[in-house]
Amino acid sequence: MATYAELREQDFKRQIEFNNIKKYHDAGFKGKGITVLNAEHDGDHREMTSKAFKDYAPDATLLEGAIGIRASGDKVIEATVNLNGDRICLEDAIDKYNIKIITRSYSGKTPNATLNYFKDLQKRKGVIFVNSAGNAPHEHGVWSKNDTAITVSACQLKEDGSIIMRYFGSEGEIDFTGFMARGIGTSASAPAIAAMIALLLEKYGDFTQEECVEILKSISIKLPNIEDYKQGWGLPILPLTEKLEILERLRGENMNFKDVEQDRWSKNFIKICVDEGLLQGYPDGTFNPGASVTREELAVVLVRLLDKIEGRI
Repeated sequence: MATYAELREQDFKRQIEFNNIKKYHDAGFKGKGITVLNAEHDGDHREMTSKAFKDYAPDATLLEGAIGIRASGDKVIEATVNLNGDRICLEDAIDKYNIKIITRSYSGKTPNATLNYFKDLQKRKGVIFVNSAGNAPHEHGVWSKNDTAITVSACQLKEDGSIIMRYFGSEGEIDFTGFMARGIGTSASAPAIAAMIALLLEKYGDFTQEECVEILKSISIKLPNIEDYKQGWGLPILPLTEKLEILERLRGENMNFKDVEQDRWSKNFIKICVDEGLLQGYPDGTFNPGASVTREELAVVLVRLLDKIEGRI
């Protein structure tokens, strides 16, 4: 009879075949050049989560250090991280070590000031946040609210090829699901997904958290017979293409409107309509996204849509 360790190893080998990790490793993509902060506290939990990350991205630079936040009201006064026994400013650490991904597997409530600060870091520093969903409903991921982090549940690939849901948090908080590498729980699936993001960054180049979410959506498969609230957009499978078409669409030339901000909520919808030939900008390089639509403009869009449906364009 196989030992527990042998069963875990067999499970791990099935995972890396299924989600193309092995193909990435064979092609030389192992996370080199990507720096990740595992923001766990000391102890066995940090060791397990770090190992789960290294299972998928062994050549990435992995830093370990707990983040400390001091807030007053709705404003963060100080954000620090403990690295190599020294507590330093979190933003200084991000700049000094070129930290691209921050992952943590922690359950508990977080003040809105902290969540908003982390979201601001996404935009100012280009950091991607990943967090566990918790191992049971009502275990709220510390960074999952308000789309602060990419929140991950945990599934398992069985020997017969079926995939079952093992661990998940509260309804409405899960973005994606992932395997657990050689670890256990969403505490392992979160760093495993963070490692997959590191491999994508190495192969395809830099992208933001907003773009990362869209990339993961585009490469995820929906698991059958599992409720959406447990798996979110599904299970990401690493792409084998030379280019990421979703990135090219998100950054398409047609979206160089000077009044459509990169973080505008409707940017992707505008992009789709422009790419499909349904909408156009103005000669001065603007799109005027906040303007009211006249009946004449709506009629033009409807005619273009009908032409497209009927194959005339």
